Amino acid sequence: GLSCGLGIRDRLSVMYIDVVDGGQAITLRVTVGSRLPLATSAMGRALLTGLPPAERDHLVGLIMEREADPARRDAVLA
Repeated sequence: GLSCGLGIRDRLSVMYIDVVDGGQAITLRVTVGSRLPLATSAMGRALLTGLPPAERDHLVGLIMEREADPARRDAVLA
């Protein structure tokens, strides 16, 4: 009865390539092709966690360079 999504990295985003809706009344509605930020979405953070340290550090560095808001930068590093 739970929703499940499968995503891949596309630049600094995660793109959903498959979604199964579990039918809950309250859920995040994403569809195939939806993109969410790599650094601040659950799926993006899970993807970053699974990367080799050098690749993860490189991507986090790119994200930090592009994020002008200090509060959002703190969320990336959390």
